[in-house]
Amino acid sequence: MDADSVNEAFEAIDNMLSTHNLPFCFDITMGEECPLLIFSPEGDRREAMKIDELLRNAPHCGSWRFFGRRQKKHLDDAAAIVQELYYRDPRLMTYGLRKSGSGWLLTMQVPSASDMASEVAQGMVNTFLWHAVGEGAVMDNGIIGRVVLSDTASSENTLNAEGAVARMDEIERQRIAGGA
Repeated sequence: MDADSVNEAFEAIDNMLSTHNLPFCFDITMGEECPLLIFSPEGDRREAMKIDELLRNAPHCGSWRFFGRRQKKHLDDAAAIVQELYYRDPRLMTYGLRKSGSGWLLTMQVPSASDMASEVAQGMVNTFLWHAVGEGAVMDNGIIGRVVLSDTASSENTLNAEGAVARMDEIERQRIAGGA
């Protein structure tokens, strides 16, 4: 599938969803062997249920694969997405991860000179989580991301991006195995 075909497919799907009042966030990308249509509930459980219902009732569509959550990507790919959208490299940030209620709290420490609006900062940490860990794993494990604007080291156990993702991957493996 070439770039023109992807754009045409994106517009057709966007028009169909708009016509049927289904304002879902989605993307189209090429997988190794076929096109992928990836919906995102943007972390919203109610939207996730609607997307799940849509996908349960979706017809088989040739070689396309459908996903109801953003898929986990390699850290470098997730970082490239964050850099493209927020002009910051999450691999250069430090992280804290701790149990919080029935889920987990990931804090992304960003230099205070970044002077980011809170909504932008929240978007950045969410984008990082959804792409580096996978949106389904984030939602299923109750992982919440927060940005801390600070130049001093946190008192939490400090992790680099690779360590934070590895720890969240382990949390997901434990959940799947029934141990979390």
